[in-house]
Parts: sequence; structure tokens; C-alpha cells
Amino acid sequence: PDIALTTDIICGFCSETEEEFLDTYRLVQDVGFHAAFVFKYSERKHTIAARKYPDDVPETVKSDRITRIVDMQTAIALRKNQEMIGRTVTALVEGNAKRSTEQWMGKADNSVTVVWEKSGSRAKPGDLVPIAVSRASVTTLFGKELPA
Repeated sequence: PDIALTTDIICGFCSETEEEFLDTYRLVQDVGFHAAFVFKYSERKHTIAARKYPDDVPETVKSDRITRIVDMQTAIALRKNQEMIGRTVTALVEGNAKRSTEQWMGKADNSVTVVWEKSGSRAKPGDLVPIAVSRASVTTLFGKELPA
């Protein structure tokens, strides 16, 4: 199915071993998430983790692990978006694109951001429009609005 799976990942939780990290790394690789929100563990006062577990994973190790996951996830996301080139997606128009008021921005039905030119478009925020995808970046599909 044309779904996008996303996840949240914490790198360097208390006592995380290299093998445990590699389990997470392999899971991300095997599942092929469309996006991952990756964070370094940081101790927060008044939480059970802060009371029960020492924050014993060095910052350098946390930084290395987060870099490895983010680098791999970036490649996966780009590949998944590039696979959409040549396909048509339905986008919900949200408003102006962040970088140009001459473009619309919306979300495909799998939550991926889509950007296309306003020129010749009758769309307005809230409309569902078909977009022929012609280009892709890590986070965004670009294309042309098709007649409804």
C-alpha cells in the first residue's frame, strides 16, 4: 500500500549498548521508514528515568549514533520520494509554499509534502488536487497540477 510509516527514536538511552543501538539501526534499515524523528536522550528532572537510571552513555557516543541513524534515514527518505517520480498523488492544498508565494504546498494522502506552481491553478486551501510528481527531495515531492 502507499502508506508512509514514521517513527521517533531516542539514541543513547541509559546504559544503551552498541549492540542495542545496532538492533535499532537494523530495524530502521529493514522497515524503511519514510521519516524518523531522532533525538539524543537527555535526562529530564522528575521523570522515572532520571530517578532510576544513570545517564551513562557519553555525549560523543550519543552524537555518533544519532549521526549514523540520521544519515541512513536521509538516504531512505530520498529513495522513497524518488520512487514517486512519474506517479500521480492527490494533495490536500494547505497554502503557500514556504519558499514562494507563486507555489502551492500541500500534503499527499501519505502525509508527504507536495509543492507545485500556482500558475494556471484554480486550487484553494482545503481542495484535493491531483499532482503529477516530476522531482523529489528528501522531504518534498514537486510536480504539476493535473486537471481534476
